[in-house]
Amino acid sequence: MKSIIVSLYVWIFAVITIIIIFPVYLTIWLLTVFFDKKLIIVHFITSLWAALYTWINPWWKITIENREKIKKGKTYIIISNHQSMLDILVLFRLFVHFRWVSKTEIFKTPVVGWIMTLNNYIRVKRGDKKSIIKMIETSRKVIASGISILIFPEGTRSEDGNLRQFKDGAFNLAVDTKTDILPVLINAVSGALAKKGIFKMNKLSIKVRILDEIPYSDFEKSGVSEIRNRIHGLMSKQLQKLKNSLKKDS
Repeated sequence: MKSIIVSLYVWIFAVITIIIIFPVYLTIWLLTVFFDKKLIIVHFITSLWAALYTWINPWWKITIENREKIKKGKTYIIISNHQSMLDILVLFRLFVHFRWVSKTEIFKTPVVGWIMTLNNYIRVKRGDKKSIIKMIETSRKVIASGISILIFPEGTRSEDGNLRQFKDGAFNLAVDTKTDILPVLINAVSGALAKKGIFKMNKLSIKVRILDEIPYSDFEKSGVSEIRNRIHGLMSKQLQKLKNSLKKDS
């Protein structure tokens, strides 16, 4: 019963904030889109908006480690593991200017999809070769303009919290554009936050750990599969360390 009451509170709060904030967001977009070609301002507003939902929740404790590893003004291909829908809200708290690469279905979601479209985030239809090719082409242009992109290389959420196999897309892109890769790990001790729209009341300790960037010079002579497997191994090892550190803290 308590979980249902909390869930109602969360969803009512989300609806109210959408009604209040979206018109403000849209106004800012209209006022800035013609001179802010990289959409830095609206992405920052989106980041604040997303972060709001994590700040107001008394059950969520979020820690972000190694912010200093993100070099200001540098363009990256940011890759992160993916455990739950909460990951998206939490990663906005990096407050780094980037474009999401996200599946097409999300763009069809009311309000969320509109915001993603207005931010020029990059869509891809899983399993559709034409869509993947178009995503790669769009991502190349975005990176060439000096904007980082953020990809979940697993392609979908992990069911057990361990890393799934990585897709090739992010690594093909890194090779093609000669762009450094920035790995980011995220882990929540308590697992998924919600099931069928019902939020758990348990306290959730979430930690984000930014790893050292992997410069293009480290993999320029490697094949895509070699890069993919090497980074997967690195992130898998570091994810286990992150899980262990959370167990000690709990």
